[in-house]
Amino acid sequence: MQGKWSCLGRGANRSAMQHLLAITIGMGGLASPRGAAQTRVDGPAPVVMVEAGQARAQVVLPAGASDEIIAAAQVLIETIEKATGVRLTSISDPAEPSAEAAIHVGATRYAGRQGLGLGTLDPEGFVICVPDAAHILLAGASDWGTENAVLEFLERYVGVRWLFPGDLGAVVPRQASLAIPSVTVREEPAFRHRLFSGFGRGESAEVQREQTQWARRNRMRGRIEFHHNLWRVFLPEDTTGTHPEFFPMLAGERFLPAPPAGKTTAEDTTAQVSWQPCFTAAGSVEHAVRVICEAFAQRPDLLSYSLGINDSSQYCQCPACLQVDGTAPNAIGSRSISTSYYTWCNAVASGVTVRFPGKTFGLLAYNGAYEPAPG
Repeated sequence: MQGKWSCLGRGANRSAMQHLLAITIGMGGLASPRGAAQTRVDGPAPVVMVEAGQARAQVVLPAGASDEIIAAAQVLIETIEKATGVRLTSISDPAEPSAEAAIHVGATRYAGRQGLGLGTLDPEGFVICVPDAAHILLAGASDWGTENAVLEFLERYVGVRWLFPGDLGAVVPRQASLAIPSVTVREEPAFRHRLFSGFGRGESAEVQREQTQWARRNRMRGRIEFHHNLWRVFLPEDTTGTHPEFFPMLAGERFLPAPPAGKTTAEDTTAQVSWQPCFTAAGSVEHAVRVICEAFAQRPDLLSYSLGINDSSQYCQCPACLQVDGTAPNAIGSRSISTSYYTWCNAVASGVTVRFPGKTFGLLAYNGAYEPAPG
């Protein structure tokens, strides 16, 4: 199934954008090829998983396996059962398999002794290895990578396809026997960030669940935070009183957004989308760096932070912003604020990465920020 490691794209002009990853969101464009992969057919006898309606293999999990690894193993077991009518059993280390063959899902003791080189892979990369007629290894550089190994295995060797959300979109060919050739597959995603924007909007909880599952089966995963977010950086209830200069001048007056009484900005869409920050305000970069560093300090697992503009065209009209950006429209007819905005973004990213190197930043390249800054 080609294109499954696709995404809508990394931002253009990496040197100009420095730390930023600019992402334009839409419902089309998933057309890039499979990620970097190496496949080697090794020659020994295949591993027989199911033969004439009888189980010949057992699934092995690491001791203390995470919920994600357990869920991936369940997908493997349930899908093989749909294909063959045979339900494989599972055990966890240190128990020894009782079947003729073992399918190792994740970093089991046996997998750890095979020198798979998982540490050299992207966190979502994986290895499918069939070293002999008694073992199949499905292991990733992370839990996500192991899940990807399971899904790739089911597509390659069981013939499964998840064509669209819901049970009707799942194609699982029926077969009485299932044998896997002796191969080694190493694969990584060609794109770090892969998703369809807009899933689940206005849909029932069941449809949302089906859409989320379908996207996951097709290895979609958003790893870059990029959506409308500056209202969180300059949270009105915390900032308008102390730094009104961080908010826009509109028609000659300072606009200070405020949610209705009894609500927070997080609960009120109007307070989120009726303004943009002033990107030339003194101290705004330092404020954003402090807010974002606090977020990374509180969430060590957070790898990315969004600098996406608010969902509004109410850009600051103060003399400093007008001097930097002018009033000319960009290619889509919006007043361009690319110079002030991307200058601000790069300054913020540079400030944050002094303390948190390796973190990434996403944004929405649209509306007034549609074009790269000149030069």
